[in-house]
Amino acid sequence: MKLIYIYGCLGSMARRYRAILEHLGHEWAGEDLDGQHGGFRLRQADAVIIATPTDTHMGLIRQLIEQTPQFAARFP
Repeated sequence: MKLIYIYGCLGSMARRYRAILEHLGHEWAGEDLDGQHGGFRLRQADAVIIATPTDTHMGLIRQLIEQTPQFAARFP
C-alpha cells in the first residue's frame, strides 16, 4: 500500500483519482487550494498528484521541490 498525496483533493478530478487509489488499495491524503485537509502528511507521501487548475501547477511544483528531497514531474 502506498500513500498518495493529492493537491486539490476536493475537486472533481481528484474524486476520480481517489476512487482509483482506493480501488487499488492505496491510502490518500491531501489538501484543497484553500488549505482544507492540511498538508501534514505530505512528507510521508510516496507520490503526489496535482489535481488543480493548470495555472496553479507551477507554483505547487515549486513548493514541492522546496519541501521534498526527491521530486519528478510528469505532464500530460
